[in-house]
Amino acid sequence: MPDKLPDDDELLARAKSRDLSALGDLLKRQQPGALAFIKSICPTSLQAVIDYDDILSRTYFSAFRAFEGFEHNGPESFKRWLFTIARNCLIDEIRKHAASSARVHRESELEGSDTRSVFLLEQLAVYRRTPSQSAASHELIAQIEKALSELPKDYNTVLRSRFLEDRSVKETADAMGRSEAAITMLCQRGLTKLRSLLKA
Repeated sequence: MPDKLPDDDELLARAKSRDLSALGDLLKRQQPGALAFIKSICPTSLQAVIDYDDILSRTYFSAFRAFEGFEHNGPESFKRWLFTIARNCLIDEIRKHAASSARVHRESELEGSDTRSVFLLEQLAVYRRTPSQSAASHELIAQIEKALSELPKDYNTVLRSRFLEDRSVKETADAMGRSEAAITMLCQRGLTKLRSLLKA
């Protein structure tokens, strides 16, 4: 006769005794509900760009780090605690998208940039900081990297400096030994060229 599976309270007690496998089992049990919760509170306008699996991964990573401070206050307390972490992780991601969109608008105003190309470069920068597990994300990032590598050297350098390294026009100009006007022009032309390569 197979052994009876431990209930949540038993797993919690073992996890509190620094049994990481018990915590892993507990989180695994919550996975379907946590994923459904993330999807249910994600704004409709961002559902096409938010990677739910990424949010769940960050949630679990944060839960592992913060579990020592968890206090068991009766049934559903672990679930509520975990879902609060999930909500915070989603909010952080929404803020990143909002900041990215704001910067796209700002770059467009200041430099007359190609907004779509700027957005893609911003996505590449975000991906480098927090790599996605999504196959679609991997494919998109590979296409952007390939297009960047095919740009003329000056275009490649100025776009990487401005959008991936987040340097200002002045900082980029100083690093490349060019005027700020020249950097602005190179940036505009580089973005246009990048768009044409991505379309191709």
